[in-house]
Amino acid sequence: MRKASVFLLSAVVGLALVIPTQEAAAQQTRGKGDGAVTYQVRRPYHGVYTCNGETITIDGWFEIKMLNTESARGNSNSAMFINGKGMGVGESGATYRWQLNTAKHDLVSAASFQRVEVFNSRGRLIGLGNAPSYDIIYRVHATWNANGEVTAQFDGIDDTCTF
Repeated sequence: MRKASVFLLSAVVGLALVIPTQEAAAQQTRGKGDGAVTYQVRRPYHGVYTCNGETITIDGWFEIKMLNTESARGNSNSAMFINGKGMGVGESGATYRWQLNTAKHDLVSAASFQRVEVFNSRGRLIGLGNAPSYDIIYRVHATWNANGEVTAQFDGIDDTCTF
């Protein structure tokens, strides 16, 4: 179930990135000659999840921002931030506030071609009134050498409900 939720989040983000709209194209901006390129798009969000036996329907939005920079020595740094907010209603009538905060950083050395990737994500369903709250926290840190071999890896997931 956990891997399915992570896959679903990745699929949502991936689709948002590969299906640009005219609005998304209009929101792309370039840095001021420093090599930075940013991309920003906001999309509606709708999801239905089951947490501890309660089906919760969430409606809201998520926003993706991307930043890419390259140093004078050719090192590259890319960052992607995903933030989402919305409201949810459970089949019992309980109401929830939904929040998603994700940050992904990739660093590549031009000299050694070593790559470091750090990914942190936290999703929250905050119960209003007497409704319970749920969290999911997902972390990944990985390093690759010039041959593409993983030299260090950590991933962890903590959750009270996978959504």
